[in-house]
Amino acid sequence: MTRLARQLLPSALLIVCTTSALASVRVSAERPIVDPVIAAAEGQAVASAMVSDGDSFMVFWAGPLGLHVTRVNASGAVLGTPDVTIPISSTIRTLAACWTGTSYVVSWQQDEGESVYVAGISRDGNPESAPQRIAHGARASSHNVATNGRRVLLTYGLLGSSSLAVRAAVLDSDAHLIATDLPVVGTAASLDDLPVVASDGKDFALVWRTGSQTPIVPTVASSPPPLVPQFNNFHLLRLDESGTPIGKEIGVGQTDLTQDFGVAYGGGRYAIAAIAHPGIQAGQSHTVRFIVDPATGNTTLLPQIDTAGFTASVFWNGSRFVAYWMNYDFNFYKLMTVPFSGQLEATPPQPFIAVSASHLGYEPRIAFNGKNVFVAWTEDTNDTHGGNAEIIGRLFDPEARTSEGDRVLVSTAWSRQYWPSIATSGSDSLVVWVDERGSEQASGILAARIASDGTVVDRSPLVLASSVAAAAPLVTFNGTSYLAVWQEASYEVVARTVARDGTVGPRVVVGSGWGVGLASNQSESLVVLTSGSGVVAFRLDARGQPIDTAPLAIGSGDMPKVATNGTDFLVAWDTGSDWWQFPSPNMVDVLGARVSAAGSVDASPIGVANGAGDEILAAIASDGRDYLVVYTYRDVNHETPVLAAKRVLREGELDGATSTDIGTIVATGVNAGSVGIAHGDTGFWMSWLSVFPGSLLQLTRTDARGKPADAITLAPGDTVTGPSLAQAPGRLLEIAYARRITDGPFAGTSRVLLRVAGDLASHDRAVRH
Repeated sequence: MTRLARQLLPSALLIVCTTSALASVRVSAERPIVDPVIAAAEGQAVASAMVSDGDSFMVFWAGPLGLHVTRVNASGAVLGTPDVTIPISSTIRTLAACWTGTSYVVSWQQDEGESVYVAGISRDGNPESAPQRIAHGARASSHNVATNGRRVLLTYGLLGSSSLAVRAAVLDSDAHLIATDLPVVGTAASLDDLPVVASDGKDFALVWRTGSQTPIVPTVASSPPPLVPQFNNFHLLRLDESGTPIGKEIGVGQTDLTQDFGVAYGGGRYAIAAIAHPGIQAGQSHTVRFIVDPATGNTTLLPQIDTAGFTASVFWNGSRFVAYWMNYDFNFYKLMTVPFSGQLEATPPQPFIAVSASHLGYEPRIAFNGKNVFVAWTEDTNDTHGGNAEIIGRLFDPEARTSEGDRVLVSTAWSRQYWPSIATSGSDSLVVWVDERGSEQASGILAARIASDGTVVDRSPLVLASSVAAAAPLVTFNGTSYLAVWQEASYEVVARTVARDGTVGPRVVVGSGWGVGLASNQSESLVVLTSGSGVVAFRLDARGQPIDTAPLAIGSGDMPKVATNGTDFLVAWDTGSDWWQFPSPNMVDVLGARVSAAGSVDASPIGVANGAGDEILAAIASDGRDYLVVYTYRDVNHETPVLAAKRVLREGELDGATSTDIGTIVATGVNAGSVGIAHGDTGFWMSWLSVFPGSLLQLTRTDARGKPADAITLAPGDTVTGPSLAQAPGRLLEIAYARRITDGPFAGTSRVLLRVAGDLASHDRAVRH
């Protein structure tokens, strides 16, 4: 059986018959290379709610794909595989949750319609029912739900012209709605003034703040008048499990201006913890703690604790209350904890430092399982607050003072695979790609070999670089082994060889720069890149070691690409600018230069595409003698760009075109950064992402000058990175790209996929194995 039959027929064939003179093409189904691994979730994750079922802990958090749940066992280990428990396309603003004894009940507010939702989650983290909307045009606080073991009380605020009408909903222990839209405590001036909910195991308590202003009486007349300080008054109201008030509202006391606060019940009393900020008044920010006896209405304000934080909360550990908050000192954070009994204190207790780190951490959450507490908090993983954030957790003793375990990553997801590149030796192939896992785990460059029958040899991928932020890698076959190059965040351009038996060679720093290109003539490789002096090139031998002591100067410009005709090389690059002025004073052009195997460079660049429009280099390939240079063209009026091509002869001349011509138009509406090209048995294969009128990954065959056949659609292109193409003479085209997966066990991540293609009319010429 031919290789075409072996690779295509078992793969749920897509057969496309083109109407052009070129032969019809058969394309296989997608085949993943390797499975992703558990890693840090991408983007921003926020630890919004955590509760315990008396044994394990459940952390509810919002990620880019919706509502996530992470279960942590009693020993502080993260359990299970990552999953999106409830896919939500809208941004989640607040989260709250409780354990009823049979189910977790989670509530959230999302941007779409400013709606408040609730859902029941099983003990093992699976949804028990579809989310139900409690209110439309409403907002909810981050501590708006509590249970007494039989009922759940949930509060929210209906949006009005200038305030929020506070309402409550009652649910049973499995999150089935019993009553909603119950008026409770009038109105709230803002989201910050909505009630926090707690329970004593029988009834419920609502705790909220109102603002009051105390005028300053000036000793002398002043203009403008003196500023007015802001204060908060705390209130508590008890409700029964039907949402009916019990007794009168309790005035708890007054503090300086506060932000988010927490409430806990234990030992017959409620504790309230908040951080107060003097604002315009002179003074130190401080943690305030109130004790409220719901039976008598008596309240106690305990001595304040000086701090530098923003929000505080409190929990009951079975014998004592523990207040906690993040304290900030420049770029350092410290999780502070203060155990207290609730009895009168002569002096404030000294806080403990539970966790500290040299970057930003925020929104700590603590839950007690009857033996230990688990602490989860959010850490920023780059310099932009909230741009990329991970949830970290750790097990502690019941007072959150002494660590009982190691740091663990809570906001787990599947690793992301991006920007694959593929090369072939003629009988096997190598795919390399960026593997993104987040800051807590290794990220970098991975590779896998593909056997002659299309099967993946390295189900556990080869590691070329780990724990680095790397740009899109490139790979070529140099006649002896594969050579991969990539650019790291430090702008170091790194190369490593991979032997056909999977042996990975030493790491070689080629140079410093960006915009890397790579080609091999089977005896040496040429790496091109942009440096401070323009486009330069480095020759490497078959071992991946430098041949020259200094880089070859190619020309003035950037973002080079290179191809070889089997002996010499053609380097092409961009020059000029398409800065924001309309029209740009100096549109981008494409230039080229030949580099011989001996390292000599054309004295003057070749004008490949330097017309009146904007030409941006996309790809370059050779048919073994001459070259095809592909670029996008946009005219001075910034119309939709077209993908165009010109043939450059090995003698350094354009074939059938001038430098100012548009060239052969391949496609319309194409991004220059997403084009793959390879020489086939006849002409060239070309694949690209169309961006207009729709985003699609497409494939076509062209002749020597780039004249295309009708395009084949391979996949929706919205989330595609790549593509990369490779074909050995007499064999099938291999197409590698990555895209977001929407179904199956790895839904929600980006995976590298492989497809093969061949002509129906020429499949009998495929090499037998």
